[in-house]
Amino acid sequence: MRCPACDTPNPPEAVRCEECGKKLPPRKRRVDPEEEEGIVEVESRPAARPRRRPPDDDDADDEEYERRPRRRSVRRRDEGDEVVSTIIPYKNPKALAGYYCGIFALFPILGFILGPTALVLGILGLSYVRRRPQAHGTAHAIIAIMGGIFGTLISVAAVIIFYTVNFK
Repeated sequence: MRCPACDTPNPPEAVRCEECGKKLPPRKRRVDPEEEEGIVEVESRPAARPRRRPPDDDDADDEEYERRPRRRSVRRRDEGDEVVSTIIPYKNPKALAGYYCGIFALFPILGFILGPTALVLGILGLSYVRRRPQAHGTAHAIIAIMGGIFGTLISVAAVIIFYTVNFK
């Protein structure tokens, strides 16, 4: 084998040129014509990872399983996910948080803090639904607004009643 860089002859087992140190190209193996009958040329491809057999597939033949083409998993929108996001709008956290604030704002005194919070979160949740309809949560946002308004009014009424009864 001659080095392509400096044209120096090298022994057949050499990987680098003895003269210049350049890497030598890989050598083709010489095959006798008698051995050539059993050799089939194969395209060189990167080695593929061996496929693991599914644990519950006991009836399939190993060779048949290895020859099956791989299918890429396509993520499909789950119908159950759509139902859940309609009932609990987890894609619209402002409407969901406003909903819970609005419910708890209906308790007297808590309405002073949670009422305005629910009102603001409900309005933000509604605007989010208008921009992104797939987020859902319109009902939760409306309940948050109503709960915020009524919770604040209930708390104000409770304080007025408390002062009129106790300080007469």
